[in-house]
Amino acid sequence: LKDLLLRRKGLKLVLMSATLNAETFSDYFGGVPTVEIPGRAHPVTEYRLEDVLEFTEYVLPNGHDCVNKNPADDLSVVKKRFPKSSDRVVKNLQKMDENIINYDLIALTLEYINDNMEDGAILVFLPGLMEITKTVEAIGKIQSLADKERVKVYPLHSTLSTAEQEAIFEIPPEGVRKIVISTNIAETSITIEDVVYVVDAGKVKENREDEVNQMMTLVECWVAKSSAKQRRGRAGRVRPGIAFHMFS
Repeated sequence: LKDLLLRRKGLKLVLMSATLNAETFSDYFGGVPTVEIPGRAHPVTEYRLEDVLEFTEYVLPNGHDCVNKNPADDLSVVKKRFPKSSDRVVKNLQKMDENIINYDLIALTLEYINDNMEDGAILVFLPGLMEITKTVEAIGKIQSLADKERVKVYPLHSTLSTAEQEAIFEIPPEGVRKIVISTNIAETSITIEDVVYVVDAGKVKENREDEVNQMMTLVECWVAKSSAKQRRGRAGRVRPGIAFHMFS
């Protein structure tokens, strides 16, 4: 592009990004001018797993998939790490394996938001289609969320048709809660304007090289801090929002 700009004097080039280092690119193209457009993000209140356990009063059943078979820390260590948390929450944190997504807890968090907080769409971040399907199933077991007249649940992933994707952007009538359950496609690629609440499972699927088998594999891993921040920001587009991160 730099070589082309020297030959084509009539060609205009605009480089746009929310995150790039503008000075580096400006210098490379000979000191071209830069334009900065300030974001209009609203403040977002952030909660973590220990807060979610407090709000929902969730107790992890002994036979649950998320029970850590070999907890690294005893109760006293966990208590020191979370001094403001109740004994019930500390016990849950001590025996919970945070690496495993707890679909029941996500559904209870959605119920808590729906029953106790003001109107506004909820955006849930999950790593893939299978996890989206399991979350939809968990939501269906909760009576207040299963009411299709009051709650509209939309999965969002790359295999949806154009018509199905367009429905996600429609603002529902007053008194109807919209819940969008998405992969990281909603992290940066699209903006759902009426989102006020974000529930972040903290996981993403990435292509990683399997060095033993010499092939690329799709691996579920924790999101980077920058991605968690980006997901949190989805809640503050139209008014002050709330983000629930499902990790401590």
